[in-house]
Amino acid sequence: MLPGLLYPDAPLRSGDVALRRWETGDLSLVEEAAGDALLLRGTTLPSPYTPAEGLAFVERQWGRQASGAGLSLAITFEGDPVGCATLMMRRRGIADLGYWLVERARGRGIGTRAVGLLVQWALEQAEIDAVEAFVAEDSVSSRSVLERVGFVYVGRRRHRVGDLDEELRVYRRY
Repeated sequence: MLPGLLYPDAPLRSGDVALRRWETGDLSLVEEAAGDALLLRGTTLPSPYTPAEGLAFVERQWGRQASGAGLSLAITFEGDPVGCATLMMRRRGIADLGYWLVERARGRGIGTRAVGLLVQWALEQAEIDAVEAFVAEDSVSSRSVLERVGFVYVGRRRHRVGDLDEELRVYRRY
């Protein structure tokens, strides 16, 4: 098994954007996100949402760290949970990045700041050599987020997450 990631000592923060450990109080975020068809594609959000499935989602996020598979953090804006950012350790020294925001948080620079915080922490503090992100061809906003925080396009690769299994654009940052 690959070495696991530990939670940051304190929430990662840039002004009014922070990344922190998931809490059971985040179920309203999970419910909101599970109602967004765009987010259901390629995530493990529950569909249909029930409180029990929402809690199971939060517990899965904790389980990533506990099992050594990776790390999942809630993205907050002004203290309000608005998204998710994950690092999955599938290969030694290389983490796969995933992130999403609910619709009301998109287009405000929150994703760029959250991804920048997490990737900087991963490369400087978590002994990760590179971070890769897989992006659908039509996801212009996700590609823009990655490019703004220093990722470069490196090619295409088949990728599977949730019920998504397709060839995606691969971006990498060292």
